[in-house]
Amino acid sequence: RTHNGPMPRVLYLSASNLIGGAEESLLTLLGALDRSRFVPLLGAPAIGRPDFAGMTLSSRAAALGIETLELPLARFQRTWNPFRLLAARNRIAAGRRWVAEIVQARGIDLLHANSLMAGLYAAGAPLVCHVRDLRVPRLAAHAVSRRASLFVAISQVVAAMARQRLGSNVRCLSNGVDTERFRPGAGVSAATAGKNQSEAGTKREGAYLLMVGHLAPWKRHDLF
Repeated sequence: RTHNGPMPRVLYLSASNLIGGAEESLLTLLGALDRSRFVPLLGAPAIGRPDFAGMTLSSRAAALGIETLELPLARFQRTWNPFRLLAARNRIAAGRRWVAEIVQARGIDLLHANSLMAGLYAAGAPLVCHVRDLRVPRLAAHAVSRRASLFVAISQVVAAMARQRLGSNVRCLSNGVDTERFRPGAGVSAATAGKNQSEAGTKREGAYLLMVGHLAPWKRHDLF
């Protein structure tokens, strides 16, 4: 129980409304959340490029029955340009005021930031921050580490890296998988699988692994 009633109210913060891996993971988390114990809300930027199905993070969360709020959150490119840093600081300060007002007005008990960038905007309530990448910008790490009660890393490798920058208050929690949505081999006949391999010019020897995601340098695809 909390001071606001029997069910804690959690505001999930995302600095992007574009559907990517981190947003898909967040949607899986929100879809599996026990609504008899928690009341989730989502705060995300107003503008986001739709995915191939014409959906944004906000629209997909709304389809799950989650209240969505438009907040002035944004991701920033890494820079040491003093003018850009000053402009980014001002935008973050304005965003934090918005979040603090929402926390007060909606009786939010806990903030969940879906990334370190989103964690920069956290204000007004305890913060849990997800760490999903193998890079942690130093300025963001310094700012968020002073606010977060807990960091959640998506793998042991990410957790080890995060502890170097964020301290010891890091826990590893692997991303969940919706087994109703992802069932390897379900509905695929041996003939279809063989046809696909033939068209791809491959011959099956052992198991196949498929990775779906952005080809970003910091994900180190060269190690796999």
